[in-house]
Amino acid sequence: MLLFLALAACKSTRPSGDDDDSSGDSTADSGHVGDSAPYEGPASSLLFHGSGRDNVDRVRIDRDTGTPMLDVGAGDFTVEFFFKGAEADNRAPALSCGSGHWNRGNVVFDAGRKDSDGFGLSFGAGKVGFGVNVGPQDALVCGGSSLLDGAWHHIAAQRSADTGKIWLFVDGEIEGVFYGPTGDVSYPDGEPPAATCGEAGDAPCVNDPYLVLSAEKHDLGRDNPSFAGQMDELRISTMLRYDAPFTPPRLPFVEDGQTAGLYHFDEAAGAVLGDSSDNGTDGELLIGGAPQGPEWVEDTPFGQ
Repeated sequence: MLLFLALAACKSTRPSGDDDDSSGDSTADSGHVGDSAPYEGPASSLLFHGSGRDNVDRVRIDRDTGTPMLDVGAGDFTVEFFFKGAEADNRAPALSCGSGHWNRGNVVFDAGRKDSDGFGLSFGAGKVGFGVNVGPQDALVCGGSSLLDGAWHHIAAQRSADTGKIWLFVDGEIEGVFYGPTGDVSYPDGEPPAATCGEAGDAPCVNDPYLVLSAEKHDLGRDNPSFAGQMDELRISTMLRYDAPFTPPRLPFVEDGQTAGLYHFDEAAGAVLGDSSDNGTDGELLIGGAPQGPEWVEDTPFGQ
């Protein structure tokens, strides 16, 4: 039987706090949550409108033909970012925590494969869920706090491949822990996309090899809605960053040897989300919808 532990935590409504060597980051001296780059403009983030159709209003990042390091899931990994949204714009119902499908909420991070292994994050009834599926086995850990309150929050989701343990941290506090299936949830190198998409279910699932931000990557319909809100400062790591509560950063992250992808969202214009890590796997903005999104806005969790 899977052991589920959901830990509700009190959190501040905006990231704050000093650099703290007791923050719980499991790195030795590099990549500490307090090791942040000097903040030098432009100050921007991306605003998504939750279109959820036509393969627009999202960012996609190639994890197959890009750097192999970005294709996390074979080993331990951590995904973390800042977000801001309103519950009125994200109306997905509560998620089925424990063994439910993670993509039934307003999807904010999709690293899944159609009808196969993967992982992702979404919001249901304002609460975040982080899920993993390996074959027919699903695991979904949920937070206990409503986060779509119009304020910036930091989220960190991580998984141990050997034990199947998944963690969910919100604003530096542990919100939930779950033990799910073990195994590889990365994208198989050179694997052709599934051919079960489209209205007839026989078209290529062209987004299978990509990480997709702020959308369910295949536009499956109203049961798999997209996230409407802002995102900033995404870091993907090939390690378990946190093992205890920590103070979220007040400045952008810096790269270390376990950084697979680092996206500051500071381009302020254009259709490229740049990867600041040495791996250089940039993201592509797929702009469209009504109103058109994603769009660059001058608002960040670190102030102006």
